Amino acid sequence: MLFRKTHMSHDEATLTSILEAALNESPDRAQKIASDWFHYRTVSTENWRQAAESTFTESIRRAESISINDTYLLEYFLNSHQEGIVLLTIHMGDYLHSILKLLKLAQRRKVVILRRKTWSRDEHTAFGKISLLGHDVEIVRHGPHAPRSITKALRKGAIAILLYDLPQRWGQTSTVTMFNKQLHWVVGPLQLAILGRACVLPFFSFSTSKGPVCELKAVRDYRQLDGDRRTLLQNEMQIIASYAEIIIRRKAAQWDHWWLIGEMLTGEKNE
Repeated sequence: MLFRKTHMSHDEATLTSILEAALNESPDRAQKIASDWFHYRTVSTENWRQAAESTFTESIRRAESISINDTYLLEYFLNSHQEGIVLLTIHMGDYLHSILKLLKLAQRRKVVILRRKTWSRDEHTAFGKISLLGHDVEIVRHGPHAPRSITKALRKGAIAILLYDLPQRWGQTSTVTMFNKQLHWVVGPLQLAILGRACVLPFFSFSTSKGPVCELKAVRDYRQLDGDRRTLLQNEMQIIASYAEIIIRRKAAQWDHWWLIGEMLTGEKNE
């Protein structure tokens, strides 16, 4: 065992320890997941490169190769009402092409994407493919004006694309139970859905031996709400965190954000 450990890189050894603790795996199994994780990080980088550099036709072909459950019901959901919709996911798998596949099923409408403050050409090109589907795309940057912009768009019937597996440096957090620990995930995406009186469609992307998959979870409906919003938010955060945990445990090597577990264990003083 000691001989095996000495041949791991420092990063791989650190990740192995994280996985042992989070997943209650044996050292050997945790090391195998860690080794696979570095492979999938390369795949994730390649997904971004292809989303940025591929032609629109090539990107559509890649999106169409993703298997998705209940396509007919999904298309009906996306197009059957005019209220806002949040497509909610985590940093895992080929989520960029999953987004493209989901939006290809939707009729033309406003699409709002929340992104970090810094602009990149790859990002601009990748998300530009959504415009080529006919949607009116707006990139909203993290900042004090972002919540109002997204809430307003949702109330007018837009589709918002948000990711929620983030620690406190990206905003206020809520405590959720994951991996038998208390983690702190940002509440912003869910708050925006609630304030925007929208429906949330959680989806998760990952690879299998049969090819890429986009798995959908049950829609959360916030169009008409009663009761205490704070309690609602906490309860709903736990539900969508549990959705994520189920997928992450099943495909542990494919979740990009294992390195952020340390930050996620640290909550905010004003939480």
